[in-house]
Amino acid sequence: MSDRLPPRRRSGGGRHVATVPAAATRRSRQAGAHRAPQDHRPRTPRPLAPRIAQGGVVVALAVALGVVLVNPATGEGATASSSTSETGADTAAAQADQAARSTREKVAQVADAVTARAVAVRADGAQAQVSADQLAQLDSLRAQVATLVTKVQQENAAARTDRAGVTSRGGAAAERGGAPDPSAPTASPSSTASTSPTPGATAAGADPTSTAAALAAPSPSASTDAPAAGAGPAPTASASTAPAPTGSASTGSASTEAATPPSDAPSAGATPSASATPSAATSATPSATAVETPDQVAAAIPQVLGADDPDAAQLRDAVIALARSTAAVSAAADANRTAAKAAADAATQAAASAAEAAAAQAAADAQRAAWKTSLQGYPNGKIPASALCAPTFDGGALLRCDAAEALDSLDAAYFQAFGVHLTINDSYRSYAAQVACLSTRGWLCATPGTSHHGLGIAVDLGGGIEQPGSAQHAWMVKNAAAFQFEHPAWAQPDGSKPEPWHWEYTG
Repeated sequence: MSDRLPPRRRSGGGRHVATVPAAATRRSRQAGAHRAPQDHRPRTPRPLAPRIAQGGVVVALAVALGVVLVNPATGEGATASSSTSETGADTAAAQADQAARSTREKVAQVADAVTARAVAVRADGAQAQVSADQLAQLDSLRAQVATLVTKVQQENAAARTDRAGVTSRGGAAAERGGAPDPSAPTASPSSTASTSPTPGATAAGADPTSTAAALAAPSPSASTDAPAAGAGPAPTASASTAPAPTGSASTGSASTEAATPPSDAPSAGATPSASATPSAATSATPSATAVETPDQVAAAIPQVLGADDPDAAQLRDAVIALARSTAAVSAAADANRTAAKAAADAATQAAASAAEAAAAQAAADAQRAAWKTSLQGYPNGKIPASALCAPTFDGGALLRCDAAEALDSLDAAYFQAFGVHLTINDSYRSYAAQVACLSTRGWLCATPGTSHHGLGIAVDLGGGIEQPGSAQHAWMVKNAAAFQFEHPAWAQPDGSKPEPWHWEYTG
């Protein structure tokens, strides 16, 4: 007998209802006998935190795959690849800007040191009477350097202002879901995924991907709230605050390239990087002793190409020119001081020599005066030999010392004219010698005690001088007076007692 029953028709409303076969009904009941009883209690909505965590996973995977994320509130979106490229470009621009500012600051620091030395050298040069042209050139270069220093400092200030504006705009873009500015703090992917939205902000039953898209923009602060009870652990990235290496991709990372903030806009609480902290050589102003010569200045000042930074390059050239001008003024000042010292030393030496000569002359005059006075204390013909002097060319003759000195000078001139020394036949004559002369030569000799020979100022010369009309006699007549010797009138050829050989000292 067949298990299938014929279908029954039920009329009503024009509808036909098919009857289930009996065998199918039995199989259905047998299967239901093994089922667990269903719980008909009301279903409780699932906690929001696991849904947010799931949304974060979706966001991370979407960013890693370069999927466009759209903020449903603003309609703005950006791909992870475009965000990465823009972040890298901003970072490079920030680093280049920082390098340019550091170079300008170093050039300005060297300029300050060179200017300080130029001021000191300028004052020293004016005191040392350096030429006005050199001082004017130094002043002109110093003014040029001051103008250029002001200009590059203003450029640095403007660059800082521009960078601050870029940082501010980058923060606003981050809030809209755009690419964050490299100078703004970057939140980690885990903090993005775990950030708890304001209760009621997401409608119950909303798509988790939409919630994740709304939370895709990095938040300045990371939430540390623990997951709700019963929720599964949310995927987290590395807890390290250090940026990931460029180009690295890790699970849970919201970006494949970590942006490095520029050194001039560090995030709050972040430790400045090595590039942001100027080295001692960069931040310390060079001492004056370190930039005294143009070579030292050229070594201390950074190399700047005009194509890269025209104003800094112009300032560098002006600083080196100022260093050269300063060195030239310093050298001129040293030379002037050396010359002035040499002139002063020469004048001092000349004055000392003149004073010495004057003292010597005064001493000689005093000596001669003393000799005359001393011999005047002796009677004629009674002068001791110790009070008399011998001429240098004839040690056997004795005269009053000043007469002997004058006779030496006369002899030198005579020797130059004739090549021989004077011939002295008689000089000082003692009283006894005067008596002997009178007894032997008669009237030719003076009365003893009255002869000028007895005073040590008369000589009888030979060698041709004793012969009137000879060249030697004529020379004596012409030149003897210049050496304070004369031929007395009574001894001349027409005198009362002609004696051409007799010459007396008149000093």
